[in-house]
Amino acid sequence: MQLIETIEVGGSNVSSLAFTGIPQDGVDLVCRLSTRGSGTGTEDLRVQVNGVTSGYSWLYFGGLTENVQTANNSSYQWNVISFVSITNTSQVFTNCELVISNYTATQKHAMSANYVTPTDYNRSIVAMQAASTTDTAAITSLSIGLSGGSFVQYSTASLYKVTAD
Repeated sequence: MQLIETIEVGGSNVSSLAFTGIPQDGVDLVCRLSTRGSGTGTEDLRVQVNGVTSGYSWLYFGGLTENVQTANNSSYQWNVISFVSITNTSQVFTNCELVISNYTATQKHAMSANYVTPTDYNRSIVAMQAASTTDTAAITSLSIGLSGGSFVQYSTASLYKVTAD
């Protein structure tokens, strides 16, 4: 894996973390996130590729450590569920890894996410997701936002490309 870019939120909150001009010389993309939202409740992490706001389908498997849930959806963007908001335990961040396969290919793109979100009650939300796009363009930009609120200070996102060598 080769680092493309790291974004770290400074003193002011930001509404999205955006990677543009993604080099087209890799095989897969991996985005590692350590983030926290400013909202007052549960927030969804929202992922868009190439600025496309429709044509995403996803399947969710996970839940609190004591029970498991499943869900699926077809929506305007890929929602990664149950994200840490500012009302949760102080200084706790969600850790998430997004993987986009064959990002330079002109085909529908398969994506996955694995994440852990600690909660106030000595338990965590642990989940995996699979997603796909109907858009077939090679991926040149990736934007990550929240359903409510914004990313707070010290939230980070690092984008890597996986190469064949």
